[in-house]
Amino acid sequence: MQPSIRELKPTEHMLGTMAAVAGSAFGAEYSQLQIERNWKLSHQDSTFFGAFVDEELVAFVGFLAHSGFGARNGNLNGVKLFQACHVSTKEEFKGRGLFSKIVEHALRNLAGDFVIGFPNSIAEPIWLNRFKFKLTPLRRIWMNLSTPHLFFAFRKLEPARKHKGLIGANEREVAFWKNRERAGEVISIENSGNFIWGRILEKQAGFLKVKYFGVGGVSVGDPMKLADAFLALREACDVHLAQIICTETSPLCSAARFSLHGRRTEPLIWFPLRGSDPDVEFDISIGIKDVF
Repeated sequence: MQPSIRELKPTEHMLGTMAAVAGSAFGAEYSQLQIERNWKLSHQDSTFFGAFVDEELVAFVGFLAHSGFGARNGNLNGVKLFQACHVSTKEEFKGRGLFSKIVEHALRNLAGDFVIGFPNSIAEPIWLNRFKFKLTPLRRIWMNLSTPHLFFAFRKLEPARKHKGLIGANEREVAFWKNRERAGEVISIENSGNFIWGRILEKQAGFLKVKYFGVGGVSVGDPMKLADAFLALREACDVHLAQIICTETSPLCSAARFSLHGRRTEPLIWFPLRGSDPDVEFDISIGIKDVF
């Protein structure tokens, strides 16, 4: 029987069914609460598509909506991004092409500008080869917050509106969403038009635990005052290290004097929906994926 592909509704019954499908897909208990938070607390246009066989939900893919910007002629125009996530197929239905059917349906029906994602090494070739997504690697910046002015060449760092063809997410909106999901954990700093958000994290370094600020995203309004914003972050959080993981095409990354290829971090993939300009670059940080 041919599967039926439908847009899902976030009812309590459907959320429970989705958690069971995801649990079967990954061989472990899957959080219904995480699906519900992602869906209900993010942008109002976030949605999920599912595959049904004999009226049973057997696979689904989420597409979380984000307001974004597109830089053109010195101005920022609004764009809508959809982030593919929660890719799940019930164990006994794997290998039947259901994932492909769902994505093909979504790419035809989503009303937005770009679909983005952060696939693992197994899924990445499918997105790139079958669906013709493009790939942008990520880079990792470690910053000593005692001397943040040493880490950026500010003459190279300009506000997003001056970068022709640059696409990015509305970081203030993403931070608001993540704060609703993780009440009390997300910290935001606004300073002279610059906006930084993220969480305080710990990393094991040998026998030591190092506390640092995992940056979820950065919005640059005044490049010359960006160091002041990171100094304000240090004072507010009592941390002396920060980590930024962003696309290598981000102005923040290109202006960084020191950065490393994010080898252990999934790359950004993206696809222009109908009518969108395919000749673009992306300014996306990893916080949108909730890994920061």
